[in-house]
Amino acid sequence: MEDGGPSATARRVAAYRLGFTRVPAAYGDPAADETLAADVAAGLQVPASRMRDYLAARTSFFDRAVVSAIDRGVRQVVVGAAGYDGRAFRYAKPGVRWFEVDHPATQRDKLARLKRLGIAASHVRFAEADFTRDPVADRLRAAGLDAGQPTLFLLEGVAVYLEPAVLEAVLGQFRQVAGPGSRLGISVSLSRADDDGTRARFQAAVAALGEPAKSVFDADQAQALLARTGWRVTAGREDAAARRERLRYTGLLTATAAPTPSAPIRTARAAPAPSAAPAPSAAPAPGSLPALLSQALVAYTIEFDNEAEHRLPHRTTSHGPSGQGDGSWLVSLAMWENCMRYVTGEPITVGELEALARTRTNLDGMRRWGYITIDGTARKIHKSRPGPDAVLRATAAGLRARQVWLPLAGLIEQRWRDRFGADRVGQGLEPYPDNWRASVRRPAVLPHYPMVLHRGGYPDGS
Repeated sequence: MEDGGPSATARRVAAYRLGFTRVPAAYGDPAADETLAADVAAGLQVPASRMRDYLAARTSFFDRAVVSAIDRGVRQVVVGAAGYDGRAFRYAKPGVRWFEVDHPATQRDKLARLKRLGIAASHVRFAEADFTRDPVADRLRAAGLDAGQPTLFLLEGVAVYLEPAVLEAVLGQFRQVAGPGSRLGISVSLSRADDDGTRARFQAAVAALGEPAKSVFDADQAQALLARTGWRVTAGREDAAARRERLRYTGLLTATAAPTPSAPIRTARAAPAPSAAPAPSAAPAPGSLPALLSQALVAYTIEFDNEAEHRLPHRTTSHGPSGQGDGSWLVSLAMWENCMRYVTGEPITVGELEALARTRTNLDGMRRWGYITIDGTARKIHKSRPGPDAVLRATAAGLRARQVWLPLAGLIEQRWRDRFGADRVGQGLEPYPDNWRASVRRPAVLPHYPMVLHRGGYPDGS
């Protein structure tokens, strides 16, 4: 920052982006993004160069991450060190909330520009934070981020300017407020033995601008950093060797929020330890907490599925098509939460789906019922379960069903708030940790996923 204005690198990135072809979307205001970029660049001319090629690829990577997440149903996007990024306007969509967390000086200058340019930003929550000292997670919560919902987190073009310890702290803070199904897009500066001096020239150039590079990683170090902070690099459709090669040359990474162990719910007084642990198969006593929680879960599922049945065209074996016409088989909340929440018109692998849903799902059933294609076809081509690299896409019927399912959770929750009172509904419950067996005697938690797909009720199939 110079005298409250944009940094030299921010100006150059804005100028380059004005010449890029951006990923299109059926929503948003690209003109607002371009107006802001032109104001920041202020007529700066940038030459064609390898840096331009890299920035074009990086911009497209993050554009696709945003559009894919929004189309997948994500309704929260966090942009870390947002600077003068205009995606919150380019890809604005009703119902999607954006959170920009940035250094106070940069953010205030951006807000002044938006006001002067007449660009509306009511859908954007701005959180001031100095990454070197401020509690980023707390600032995001204070801005209204719902830590229980899936969120897309973006860190574009900033990691290289942060000390490794600072970057690790920021990634850990993001993970603290990343609900199940959250993703992270990040660009890191990767070291290569064969970069013909390009990196050294880049480091000298940004240092001369007063913005020195502070962190460089090799591919293994970058993945280890993400793993330490609770993020798992997305596998994609490529094998491990190809993925390492891609990471080695681009430094553009997508990661999912890895499962973390959950702590038991704290109460005012700790219950005494039972003298003998009950067997896992023992039926809960009437009125006990497991029984009450089960009733709530079953009631919620029935109401969700009943509402979906009223809205979705479907057919059943006994009664044929519904009054809305022929369609897919009636599918439950479990299929939405375990599959169609994440499968859109964009390709996603079975491995990516299972990482997001944290469980397997009935893929052949979803194909047979007309919601998805597997490896490009609605025909049965896999004799057994598709492998982790098989590619899934939603069909036209699947996309229609997603639009029906998407608002139902919020609709049922609001009904329950009206019916039972907001305070009672708002008392959250923590999910099961991954070590299911260790937690089976801690009933005051709920699983991450509906369990109808597992024989015997346990994810391990027992």
